[in-house]
Amino acid sequence: MKRNKLLAIFLTIAVTITSVFFSFTVFGDDTSWLFDEDSATLRIFGTGDMEDYSNETSSPWHSIILKVKNVVIEDGVSSVGDYAFSGSTSLESVVISDTIKSIGAFSFSSCPSLTELSFGSNVTSIRDTSFAFNGITPKSDFTLNVLPGTYSMHYAVNNSLNFNCPSVPCDEYEVNINPAGMRAYFPYTSKVSGTFKFYTTGNHDTLGYLYDSSFKEITKDDDSGSSTNFSITARLESGKTYYICASILNLTLTGNFKLFIEPVTYTVSGTINAMLDPSGTASDIILTSATMNGQATGGEFALTINKPTTAVFACDNAQVTYTFSPDDGDNIKISLMVCDVNNDGWVNAKDYAIMTKTQSPYKKVFKNFTNYKIN
Repeated sequence: MKRNKLLAIFLTIAVTITSVFFSFTVFGDDTSWLFDEDSATLRIFGTGDMEDYSNETSSPWHSIILKVKNVVIEDGVSSVGDYAFSGSTSLESVVISDTIKSIGAFSFSSCPSLTELSFGSNVTSIRDTSFAFNGITPKSDFTLNVLPGTYSMHYAVNNSLNFNCPSVPCDEYEVNINPAGMRAYFPYTSKVSGTFKFYTTGNHDTLGYLYDSSFKEITKDDDSGSSTNFSITARLESGKTYYICASILNLTLTGNFKLFIEPVTYTVSGTINAMLDPSGTASDIILTSATMNGQATGGEFALTINKPTTAVFACDNAQVTYTFSPDDGDNIKISLMVCDVNNDGWVNAKDYAIMTKTQSPYKKVFKNFTNYKIN
């Protein structure tokens, strides 16, 4: 009798536990899974590759696949197996760790509620997954979130998929061509109109393209840079997005090289304003007595920049050094802290008295700096 009661209690506990969690099963290299029924979340964890499955009914979690709304693949897992989540009609959200290197065939096929996926920089293989397709036609309501220069972006462009990719600033980038034949795409949104240069350095024979926002080719180059590197110089228009494409000419090779995005010449303008608060925010007060590199500007300035340019802006005792970048855009506001009029390192009543006596137009920003120590 006691044994039956204990058995009943054990079965009750077991039923209660399995109503919340489905027990994990080891599969693949050294990876496991756990399903939380309350949050409808299937979690994959461990190390190594996930197992490939022959169809959508052969995964170990097939019995609960229709309940899954969220999938989390944790750090350490290196692949998403074939047909892994195929047929998960309720699946809405997938978090894929940066350790994932390959996406298996049909791994997210027949998932109508899944409208986006985000792939990291380490993915170098995406098979015929059908996660973004209705048959052979790209789904209009699906978006792939990718990073600049990655194979995932190459895959999105090559398959005409909707994608989101952040624009890059003018800088130097390490390009990793892997697998062979991929193209590294870097979106650049020009914030000023001007002439820009895109080129590579390294030991590979590179090929470069410049496309507009619709991927219409503007120009291309092979060997205009150093050795067999490409170099492209082109005029860009403010507010428009362009795509720089870099690849190795020999489509059978993998390897690394550096890509440079640099301004050649552009124009900027702006105003010199009183600083509104200690954070550096510019007020609407233009400092009409300001100077740029010792020359009076009347509070406004305009420059044509053909190299990295640094200018010194000053007004009374306030001074700031500013280095221009095309990524700052046009109509720049330079802010100066003009309340320390006696130049003693503090904004206090002494300054207010002087500002009142001289009827300083900057007195109205004084209250934001009371007892402020100048760095």
